[in-house]
Amino acid sequence: MASLIIAGIGTGGLAIAQHPAGPTFGTTVVVPGGLLGVIYYFGPLFKFLPDFQRLDPRGVIYTSNLNVTGRSFREGFPGVTGRYEWFGIDYSGQFWIEKPGPYRFELSSDDGSRLYVDGRVIVNNDGVHTPETRIGAVLLDGGIHQIRVSYFKGTGDCVELVLRAAGPGEDWRVFSTDEFKPPPDPATWTYLGQVLHVSSVTSAPGERVRIEISLDSAAARAPSALKWEVVFPAQLLELEGDGPEIGGAAMESGKSLKCSGRKPYSYACTLSGGQNPVANGLIAIFHFKLRTTAGAGTSAVRIEKAEAVTANSKEQTLSDAEGTVTIRQR
Repeated sequence: MASLIIAGIGTGGLAIAQHPAGPTFGTTVVVPGGLLGVIYYFGPLFKFLPDFQRLDPRGVIYTSNLNVTGRSFREGFPGVTGRYEWFGIDYSGQFWIEKPGPYRFELSSDDGSRLYVDGRVIVNNDGVHTPETRIGAVLLDGGIHQIRVSYFKGTGDCVELVLRAAGPGEDWRVFSTDEFKPPPDPATWTYLGQVLHVSSVTSAPGERVRIEISLDSAAARAPSALKWEVVFPAQLLELEGDGPEIGGAAMESGKSLKCSGRKPYSYACTLSGGQNPVANGLIAIFHFKLRTTAGAGTSAVRIEKAEAVTANSKEQTLSDAEGTVTIRQR
């Protein structure tokens, strides 16, 4: 059975075609709870993953897993037509952990790829290369987590992109969002999970960046108050203005945000006001400027010492969270 391939976005989009049945990079059919992949084009000068935020999207695809094993380049890119080289796909989605503990992830690709979980780089398999496999590990709490897989194809005679996972005491298998779905009724969710998330950014020295802190929790256990500490690399980032601003979700919940500088590289924040639960979504925004002396590389903005108080006055300690700051040269 053949499957429909990507429909382009706007002019110059991808053609519609058919390929034999088998693992693909995705189709135009929405996969509920699955991964969304945004497709980009770029030129042959790229030797590493590009900054997708600076490119125009050319199409969107959906899938529940990444299981495109090594195959001849001449077969074409599964799930993509009209472009057989020099393009990338940036996948994102969510997954649910029912069994907390250490999780291993294995990412195989040709050419470069990178896996992020909750904004942190877990596996870095970047660069122009023949099929390579790299492994990373992360300790995951129960509940909802964010996942992102960035991939690009340069030139060559082979394509590959496979993501596998292994939970505590489990064997390797292809990662699928179908397996890692939350229970259908949020009221029955056992875990509050890692409720705070930090956005990742890519920018150049002298440019301004926006770091977003968001909340993701079960409705039955949504906190009425939160406090946390933000730690950032002060040698690279300079906080602008009078401090962070409150996010839309927190504002709509009737909360107020108060932050004070603890050290040159950290701020302590409290979100409170009334007994209404804090809505899921954006709760705080930090505006930074990358120092002109910052060199190319990767750093992080972290949330530490996070605590929540629920409407019934139960206190919970939340997991740390981290967002990646990638600095590129102008």
